[in-house]
Amino acid sequence: MLLAITYFGLLFWHSANTMDSWAYLWATLAIWLTSWSVRIFWKNQALNVRKNWLNNETAVLTVVSGDVTRVDIWFSSVFHWKPSQHVFLRFNDISALDNHPFTIATAESVSNSGSHLVFLPRAHAGFTRKLLSYTQDHSSMGDKAVTTPVWIDGPYGGLSHSLHHRYDTLILLAGGTGITACFSWIQDIVLGIHKQDSVYRIKRVVLVWAMKTPDAVQWLADEFRNLAETKERVNQASLEIRVHITGGKRISNKGDSNQPYDSHASTAKEGETNVDTTPVDENIVSSSPLSYVTDLGATVHTGRPNMSSVLQDFVRQGERTMVIGCGPDTFRADLGNAVATAQSMVFKGEIVELAMHLETFGW
Repeated sequence: MLLAITYFGLLFWHSANTMDSWAYLWATLAIWLTSWSVRIFWKNQALNVRKNWLNNETAVLTVVSGDVTRVDIWFSSVFHWKPSQHVFLRFNDISALDNHPFTIATAESVSNSGSHLVFLPRAHAGFTRKLLSYTQDHSSMGDKAVTTPVWIDGPYGGLSHSLHHRYDTLILLAGGTGITACFSWIQDIVLGIHKQDSVYRIKRVVLVWAMKTPDAVQWLADEFRNLAETKERVNQASLEIRVHITGGKRISNKGDSNQPYDSHASTAKEGETNVDTTPVDENIVSSSPLSYVTDLGATVHTGRPNMSSVLQDFVRQGERTMVIGCGPDTFRADLGNAVATAQSMVFKGEIVELAMHLETFGW
């Protein structure tokens, strides 16, 4: 903001009374001030003119596995959002000057306990590393959860149009913590959260989740458990899940090793070690965190997913299909290339539409 103010000042000084420059400068300034006013007094929940000012929400921080911190926030007032949207979080006790975007991993009103937001930031350099260190330093032996006040600014982003009544199949592809941009769609559509009196066109949801280790399932263990308990009762749409373990040793009973996801995904051929689709031994799965997803009928494989094969398996003739992906750069690049190649099916008249929306980890 300070740079923007300086820039505007220099523009006014530099332009002086040159022709009608003042009209454009004042108009630009008015638009900029309006956008910031909306963000501060409408989007910022602590300063929202409709709510109590300076009212912090409480965040519960938990280190769920490795370098991932789970952030749970139960909203004390009304808060609305859509799948794949993000908010900016400001933790005053950790770094009051930092304001960072995180995707909301859960859908709105999935339970009757009010608005429950879940975030899964992975520690890198900077603020996310501070968040992980703060949680580790303040957690006690008996209670690993840490509470801290948080300011919320948002929501922002997401899709501008509804998917529920346009597409027949929704394919979600997530790499690691990219599950945050995908899981809320599962809750929203499969559980029929926003169904009301209308009928969804989407009848099938597919999730393909690539993770380095099975421990990643623990990030959303409670949510997967709730999904398994309520899916059959609601039965809004069918759900198919594929989990791909991409790092470390194979967890199958073959004993051979497996390579992690690499940047040469688009050049790999089906059948190579790092794209193996052989299901993992069921006895090993049942004793690992993977049981949370296998209870939903998920199949577990070693090796990263082959994007072209995924589309071949789940894009059906005569249908409209939406693909949503979120993951590392190479993951999204491979998915984008596969969808671009598959557009030939639209030109041939084999399918009606194949659309794609990609979410990124950063800016």
